[in-house]
Amino acid sequence: MRVARLRRPFRGQPEFAALRLTPLTLSRSAPLLLVSAATVLAFLIVFFFARPQLGQQDVQGGAAIAGGGSLPNASPLRGRSATDLVLIQVPSPATPAPTGSPAPGSTPSGVGNAGSGTVGTGTSIRTPPPALAAGMMRLSGRVIDRRSGDGITGVCVVIGATSCTRSPMTDDLGIWTVDLDPGQQLSWNLKFVKDNFVQQEVNVPSRPGTYTVETISLIAFR
Repeated sequence: MRVARLRRPFRGQPEFAALRLTPLTLSRSAPLLLVSAATVLAFLIVFFFARPQLGQQDVQGGAAIAGGGSLPNASPLRGRSATDLVLIQVPSPATPAPTGSPAPGSTPSGVGNAGSGTVGTGTSIRTPPPALAAGMMRLSGRVIDRRSGDGITGVCVVIGATSCTRSPMTDDLGIWTVDLDPGQQLSWNLKFVKDNFVQQEVNVPSRPGTYTVETISLIAFR
């Protein structure tokens, strides 16, 4: 009996559950949140896309320098600052014009050789000497009286083993100059000879170009 009751078909009416749909309503703070999100998005777009263009305009509008270039005064890199370059224009030194002594005088001449050096011609320093030839050496200097400090005229500048008759002589201001060919010569031995004065001797290196010998002071015999 129990089994028959359990297996008999159900003849009642099925029951349906009723679902109630309620419309979705937005809270009052939703519009504010949407506006805030839109504002943040617009700020990020402007920040990431507009900033490199501004940096490029700053670099193109840098400070002008002599020569038509420009110096960058801003860097397009965020978080970094570029140091401005400072250019200092250094003027080139003026080339001094050759000057001579005011009083005219004779132009003594002489020659000198030593070792493998060849003959050179001495000229007065009062007028600008001619241009020095390539590979030549020009010696010059002055001879004075140690007591008075005045230049001594007619001092013979003996170069190497030459005699006084083939050597340059000082003018009335005690100035002398001579051009020499260095050749294989390592140095030049100079003797300053004058009657009634103590002879002096110096040694100067041999190299192409100009060389000014220190002022020679001669002592006169009493």
